[in-house]
Amino acid sequence: MSKQESKNINLEHMRRDNKSKVLGWVRKGYYSRADLASLTGLTRPAITSIVDELISQGIIKEASNHKMVGIGVKGRTPTPLAVVPSCYVVGGVYLTRNSITVGLTDFAGVAFDKTVIPFDKDDDSLKVMEEACSILDKYVSKVGKGKLLGIGVATPGPVDRQRGVILNPPNLDKWWGLGIGEYLSKRYDTFVRVDDNSNALALAELASPDNDSVNSFSIVVDESGIGGAAVLNGELYLGAIGLASNIGHITVEVNGERCSCGNIGCAELYASAKNMVKWASQIDERFVDWKTILVLAERGEPKAIEVIEREAEYLSAIAVCAINMLGIDTVIFHGPISKSAKLMRAISDRVKKRRLTSASSIQVRGSTISEGHLRVATELVIEDFCRRGAVI
Repeated sequence: MSKQESKNINLEHMRRDNKSKVLGWVRKGYYSRADLASLTGLTRPAITSIVDELISQGIIKEASNHKMVGIGVKGRTPTPLAVVPSCYVVGGVYLTRNSITVGLTDFAGVAFDKTVIPFDKDDDSLKVMEEACSILDKYVSKVGKGKLLGIGVATPGPVDRQRGVILNPPNLDKWWGLGIGEYLSKRYDTFVRVDDNSNALALAELASPDNDSVNSFSIVVDESGIGGAAVLNGELYLGAIGLASNIGHITVEVNGERCSCGNIGCAELYASAKNMVKWASQIDERFVDWKTILVLAERGEPKAIEVIEREAEYLSAIAVCAINMLGIDTVIFHGPISKSAKLMRAISDRVKKRRLTSASSIQVRGSTISEGHLRVATELVIEDFCRRGAVI
């Protein structure tokens, strides 16, 4: 390769990286060209060139009828920019231990076709996939495959991201070893990205318009168990073997039960809403579900408050571990455990007393993601497209 060819490749990589930065900010809100220059550190001419290219691709547009959320500049009123939601359609598959959600969203992540299919843990995974895809087939046929940007698959981990294979998630035995990425790629002749639910949620949180300043955080996810993911400096942190931030399998009870992962006293066994309800029902038969416990705690019921305090102890231990290990200042909770303001306050109070850092800006909060599972799955494809500089 000649020096000129090498230089051209480097310039193309730089341009894609710069397009990625610009598109990332436009996705978060209605910023002007001047705002984007300030936010990205790029020159005004560079911003103009990139914005013009993205507009010509039909990915973003001028949105003069929208209110600015940018940092503002002196002089004439700047024109805000926005993504074009209809530029692409994105497929999503979100798997839990008892259901699979399939459907389509637009480029902004707003769902317009969605179906949730429950299944039993003993059901054959290929039969479930066939049922799910028969529905997805109908959705895709309405928009045409040419409009389909790709399909994002969020599943309980661990997963092999390179091969798109579900490995051996606990309590999901029938899905072990399923090459779901290849299955969908062949069926729809499109790009498929597979990752675990927590990582997908972290990316959706990072891209959320409600999260315009935090680019390093840990997220704790409570679905059927406790999962986690980390974003450092705007990038998903995977670790050396791709299994970083499996925070549900840190020990919170050194003399506790053995987990299916092989460890002792894992957080998942004690801190998930499901297992906390199991413990709570032994002290009060009224505690049949997490929602009931939250309602009674808000009313001041002593035993319900005891449950909340116990949960806060476990979750604050998880949060402090993440803060001290990763050097972050924000921990986000998602799922049933994030629905109680009382619980979030109790966790926050404990974290601020126990953290190693003296930083006063430690933040503990619930997730901003409210669009549901499909939005999380499709973010895997949208994020990949944007990170590569809007190149298919």
